[in-house]
Amino acid sequence: WCHFLIGYVCCNRRPRYDKARGKTRVNLGAAFQRWRDLRERKGLKTDEEVALFLLDRWVTLVWL
Repeated sequence: WCHFLIGYVCCNRRPRYDKARGKTRVNLGAAFQRWRDLRERKGLKTDEEVALFLLDRWVTLVWL
C-alpha cells in the first residue's frame, strides 16, 4: 500500500515510471533554450512535436 503520493503517481510506482521515462530522454545541453524557443515560435505543444517537426524538416531537406 502506498503511504503518500508524489505528484499524482503512487510512491511505489515512481521508480518504474522514472526508468521507462529515462529511456526516451535526450540531453539537449546548450541547445535547450533554442529548443524551447522553436517550440514556442512554432506553437508546438509537446517536445515530441518539436522532435517530429525537426525530423520531418531534415528528411525534406536531405532526402528530397
